[in-house]
Amino acid sequence: MSTVDKVLDVTLSYIQENDWCGACYATAAINHILLNELEIQSELCIGLFLMDNNLSDSYLSRMSE
Repeated sequence: MSTVDKVLDVTLSYIQENDWCGACYATAAINHILLNELEIQSELCIGLFLMDNNLSDSYLSRMSE
């Protein structure tokens, strides 16, 4: 499991254990901070975005290891 996978797994576990569903923006920000603390570059994109001709209000975080 990569470092990015571990960060996302820990965040997902926290969301599930604390019934924190619907906190997309907060968890995106948390993931972004955690990845940057681990010196993994990420770009946080919160808000509406267009992908494959579909508009979403979810988050998108692009990561590279």
